Amino acid sequence: MYWSRTGSELAALSWLVLCLIWWVGGWLICAHAFRLHSRERILAGLGTGMLLFISFSNLFAHFIGLPVALWVGGSLVLVVGLIASWRVGGRIYLERADLRAWPQVLVLAVLLVLFVLINRGLAIFDDYHNLPLISTIAAGDVPPHFYLNTANRMAYHYGLHLFSASMVRLGDLFPWSAFDVGKAISLALAALLGWQWFRRKTRSNIAALLGAGLVLFAGGSRWLLVFIPTGGLERVSSAIQLQGSSAYSGSSLYTNLSLPWLIEGAGPIPFPFAFANGIFTPGIMALGGSGALPLATIFLLLLLARRDWKWGTFLIYSLLLATLGLTAEYLFAPIVAGLFLVIGIGWISSWLSRRKLQGSSSPLVKQKYLRRTAEWAGLAILSTVLVFLSGGLFTEAFRRLVGVLAANTEVTGSGFIGFALRMPPALVSAHLGELSLLDPLQLLVGLAEIGIVIFIAPWVTWWSLTQIRRGNWMIAALGAAALMGFLLPMVLEYTGRDRDITHMSGAAVFLWLILGFPLAWFAVRRGRLWVRILLGISYFILVFDGLVLFAFQILAIQRPQLTTFVLEPDVQLSRTFWNRLDEGAQVLDNLPHRAITLFGRGGGQAYRDFFMPLEAWEDLIANPDPAQIARSGYSYVYFDSEWWTKLTREQRQLYKQPCVRPVEVFVYEGIDTRRLLDVSQCK
Repeated sequence: MYWSRTGSELAALSWLVLCLIWWVGGWLICAHAFRLHSRERILAGLGTGMLLFISFSNLFAHFIGLPVALWVGGSLVLVVGLIASWRVGGRIYLERADLRAWPQVLVLAVLLVLFVLINRGLAIFDDYHNLPLISTIAAGDVPPHFYLNTANRMAYHYGLHLFSASMVRLGDLFPWSAFDVGKAISLALAALLGWQWFRRKTRSNIAALLGAGLVLFAGGSRWLLVFIPTGGLERVSSAIQLQGSSAYSGSSLYTNLSLPWLIEGAGPIPFPFAFANGIFTPGIMALGGSGALPLATIFLLLLLARRDWKWGTFLIYSLLLATLGLTAEYLFAPIVAGLFLVIGIGWISSWLSRRKLQGSSSPLVKQKYLRRTAEWAGLAILSTVLVFLSGGLFTEAFRRLVGVLAANTEVTGSGFIGFALRMPPALVSAHLGELSLLDPLQLLVGLAEIGIVIFIAPWVTWWSLTQIRRGNWMIAALGAAALMGFLLPMVLEYTGRDRDITHMSGAAVFLWLILGFPLAWFAVRRGRLWVRILLGISYFILVFDGLVLFAFQILAIQRPQLTTFVLEPDVQLSRTFWNRLDEGAQVLDNLPHRAITLFGRGGGQAYRDFFMPLEAWEDLIANPDPAQIARSGYSYVYFDSEWWTKLTREQRQLYKQPCVRPVEVFVYEGIDTRRLLDVSQCK
């Protein structure tokens, strides 16, 4: 019931073969185009192949059917790898040095199994949104329309959804199992690529292991608020407006700190609210739409960054950077802005250097900086162009802007509204709302949400900018991106759902963390005893939050669940009818995301956005007349037992008309019934 729709081992094998194709292609690229160290090639190749597979498949799916696009995309990664190999002598075999990295592959497999088991027991962070999107993409809707209002295009980062959809379409997995596997792969890959990055920077296996621990477990420190005197905590709680899941958990911050965090789809024992976070969440809680794929992408960009570029590495790196537009636009925009800032600083620095230098060396310095500036500027521009062509938030925002400028009319879409100025400036938590910078107690709460990484932020930012002179421009760009990504949410309000802007703040803190950890490690190695003790305590504070949450995740392994809105009888109908209803058909369901997930067909014009239903749809649910349903553009109605029993006798009689064709009536264990009815002829 959890894994396969068809039980076909051949389908699962075909998807694994496709994975092997793009993995080998990615390895060849890392080995021969970027010439990484042998211990880095296999896993960096996995990450490179996966991102290029997503990028190529997405681009081809705009023009051809999804199954063909997936195979073409995966094969193209291999072709690029073979070309890279041919250009350096045609070696396409795994070298003995590469095979020494087998322990990393073993750890990857162990982590993958562990995270899949955990994900199978959790259905948190918007399954009602992610699973319908995966299902419709798998059915061929790329770039995706808004599944709850199919007239609108969708402004959303759907990169990991596309990857998961490949498992649904080619491997015959259910959307929920495919999404769990996709999230598990992204998190295991992020941890191991982080290990490789920290190993390279510190030359220490112990430091690399501790760094990987930070990737998985480091987060904010809300739990430290319990040490504030009761009177002060009650006073600051009265000024904080809880939002989202925190508002359902309790009446105030003070009350919630000793209560469970009430979120839909949690394990058998709820997470403690004191260890949740609204800004900087641990990697193990990267269970939302993009999983930990953005984190893995950042490490890959660091591992593959070069001081000077050849045309092949230039194009590949641009594509890898552009994938952030499909997985984390809140990271892509600051990074590109950071690149342009670094280019400007580098140019000014080179101009000052040329003024100091005399003689024949000055033209050489000028030529070097001109070339480097042109290469990085071209890389930033090309990746931006690719992002605007790929689909997702940037594409839809640009399309709407062009529509307004060209015709002075609004272009419809879902998922993005815009920004407004935030005055006065404030820290923003997804759980606690705006936290004033002028109120010391609210500021203290905000700092607890961010965690102690904030205290090394100035040091890390300054160090990263010093890397410009050394040619490490990606490190410098990430440092600048962290600064901008942290400051912008203080003064910009996202007019759609302001809590979403906290992704940018959290990403900024994560960038400071991964750039700052090698510096902290060298401080431990060279510092005095008190420095080592201080940094050791800081490490414990950083990971304690994630370790506690991880313990509760482990408990979920023994309580697997499909998702919050799908039950066993729904699974039976999905087995039979996923992607087999009429192409373009719309299905009416009182839980609209359910039918979309089960059948891979849209839900008509049901919602204005992710949370606000349209009045016409609510009227259809209250009075589901087959003729009116058909006139509203729906071809099918999906009834569960609860909705069916709420109908009046007269309403049920309408479904005995000749125009209503029962596609399937399934009775589960003599109690729970599902009815899939064709009403397309009732107009």
